[in-house]
Amino acid sequence: MESALFVVGFILIFVLMIVISLVQARKRKEAWQQAAQKMNFQFLEADNSEERFGRFKIFNIGRNRRTYNVLIGRSENDEVRTLDYSYRTGSGKNSHTHTQTLCIIKSKNLSLPHFFIRRENAFFDFLGKLFGGQDINFDEDPTFSKTFVLQGESEQAVRQLFDMRIRNLFMQFGEESMQVEARGDTILFNPGNLIEPVNAPALIMKAINVKKAFCPETAG
Repeated sequence: MESALFVVGFILIFVLMIVISLVQARKRKEAWQQAAQKMNFQFLEADNSEERFGRFKIFNIGRNRRTYNVLIGRSENDEVRTLDYSYRTGSGKNSHTHTQTLCIIKSKNLSLPHFFIRRENAFFDFLGKLFGGQDINFDEDPTFSKTFVLQGESEQAVRQLFDMRIRNLFMQFGEESMQVEARGDTILFNPGNLIEPVNAPALIMKAINVKKAFCPETAG
């Protein structure tokens, strides 16, 4: 009898967790719909961003990849989109679902070599270097080099791109768990977590400022 009650209790707790999760997801979707309306953006419950931008690192990690709560709009002549993104890593008891809000800007004013930049993790990145992990450093700027891991398919092109002005721009993100990746006419900005829909304009503005730094002639 006690074992039966335990099973029933476990099932009820499991069902309750599912219901709470669904309610939270519905409230978040509604909040994104309201944000889209305020910003005059289009709202989509889901799309195929993980396929369209599949060459970016974040869309090649884990499994069960999903983009949802997608907002699409324009800033001047640029396509701007924000989206919630999730993927799963590990298996069994060690499985984990990762979620974050991304901002992607596609601009005809950009023509960038591939680069990927994120805040450095002293211990794990030290191990990575031991095993040959790429990290482009600048002898003339040790503070930047200690703060970030910078990678790119063409090291020479990335070094030319990341002059002092660009390095100083990124130093403002030194304390944030941010990642920025660029390819050609597209920049992907990842703050590393889910943001509240009300904070979407701030995330978009950060991404736009990064984009403008790479084409300053359009910044005015």
